[in-house]
Amino acid sequence: MTRRFRVDIETTWAGVGETEYFEVSDDATDEEIAEEAREIFSSYCSYGYSEDKEEAQ
Repeated sequence: MTRRFRVDIETTWAGVGETEYFEVSDDATDEEIAEEAREIFSSYCSYGYSEDKEEAQ
């Protein structure tokens, strides 16, 4: 048997979002479930950062 979960991906832009569903085995751990949800999220969203070396004005 399996358990079904959903991942809600929301953004700050009006009307932009996505819902994905996934299944895991009944004996899946919380860590395995969270990892699957993170993988789904990462397939839609990414981020990065860099230092702004310009002087503040």
